[in-house]
Amino acid sequence: MFGTYKVLANYLNTTEIIVDREKISVRHYPLPWTGNKVVLSNDIKQLYSKPVRHQNRNSVSFTYEVHAVLSNRTHIELVSNFETSDQALYVEQEIENFLKIENYPVRGEIGRD
Repeated sequence: MFGTYKVLANYLNTTEIIVDREKISVRHYPLPWTGNKVVLSNDIKQLYSKPVRHQNRNSVSFTYEVHAVLSNRTHIELVSNFETSDQALYVEQEIENFLKIENYPVRGEIGRD
């Protein structure tokens, strides 16, 4: 049953990312799904994109995620399941530009080990 719901959610859902000076809101709809969140903009010290490896018996593939480093040094996932690294990097860079966050390298991000 969950497998069917997951397929429907992946097919039907849209992810909305709203960024303003106070917060970043991530919402998935119309079907309820995990990953909805609100993060205060002042708590975000850095954003970075990272690959996620998926492997089965016959192949390896990747999706990409955008993460935030918070002022308490914790790392949280903001949004996931981008099909290309360019999509994740675009979202990361647009949020950084809007919030005027200076980019610095983070271990594990795209292009770094």
